[in-house]
Amino acid sequence: MRQATKLLALLATGLIFGPAHALAQTTFDNPGGTSGGLNYGIDVCRYWGAYCGQPVADLFCSNHGLGNATHFTFRLDTPPTWVIGDAKWCSFASCDRFGSITCGPRGTIFPTTYSFDNPFTRDSNDRAFGIDLCLNWAVNCGQPAADRYCQLEGYRSATQFSIRQDTPPTWVIGDNRDCTAAGCDRFQQIVCTR
Repeated sequence: MRQATKLLALLATGLIFGPAHALAQTTFDNPGGTSGGLNYGIDVCRYWGAYCGQPVADLFCSNHGLGNATHFTFRLDTPPTWVIGDAKWCSFASCDRFGSITCGPRGTIFPTTYSFDNPFTRDSNDRAFGIDLCLNWAVNCGQPAADRYCQLEGYRSATQFSIRQDTPPTWVIGDNRDCTAAGCDRFQQIVCTR
C-alpha cells in the first residue's frame, strides 16, 4: 500500500511522465476563415507591419480560450490576410499568414525562443526594410538594436544575432527612419527569447 501511495504521489507531481500540461496543446493548421466567399489567413502582424509573430499568435490563442502560443509557422506571400489589430485586410502580394499556430493550455506560459531570419519591417506603403544593425543612427549597434527588435516582437531579449554588411535599405527602429546609403548594415538573423 505504501508503494502505491508513493507511485500516485509521483504521478500527481508529474515526476514520472512530466507535467500534465505537456500533452495539452492544440494546433490550428492554416488559421483563418471565409468572408464573402473569400478564404483568408490570419496575418503574421498584429498591426500593419508591426508586432509580428509571437504577439499575434498569443492573441489568437487567447481568443480561443487557450494559453500562449508555443510554436507557429508562416506561409509567405499568401494574400488575403486579416490584420487583427487594425481590423483591415492585406491584399498585397507580399502579405504573409500563419501556416499553423500551436497553443498551450489556458493559464500556462511556456518559455519560448524564436529565430527571425532576415528580419524586416514594412512601411505604410508596403515597402520592405531590413532591420538596421544600429538602434539609433550609427550608435547603439548590435545587442541594443537586436534586443529592441525582440521587444517589439513580444520577446524579452536577443540571445544571438548575425549581420549582413552594406545591404540597404534598412530601418533604424530607434529613430523610426530608413537608411538607404550603401554602407547600411542589417541583421541577417536575430534569435529572441521570452
